[in-house]
Amino acid sequence: MKDRIFQAMQIPPDMARGVTLTEISGYQEMRIENFRSICSYFDTEIRVLASGYVICVEGKKLQIAYYSELIMRITGIITSVRFDRRD
Repeated sequence: MKDRIFQAMQIPPDMARGVTLTEISGYQEMRIENFRSICSYFDTEIRVLASGYVICVEGKKLQIAYYSELIMRITGIITSVRFDRRD
């Protein structure tokens, strides 16, 4: 029933389920969609709260180039991305 409502409203399945989407373009840009909040923000590490886990982006000269309620774009030199489970 819920799925039919979301389909009728043309809401993508990932958004309906609250799934966080990540997209990495090379080593200089990362896009995060459907996140909950920013945990910490430094030029060497950005931690983002997702549904059930924390996304930890590490690198150099990191910055949040774009930020809205639904989408965030991180730029800089990304050296690693880690997904830490929340207990």
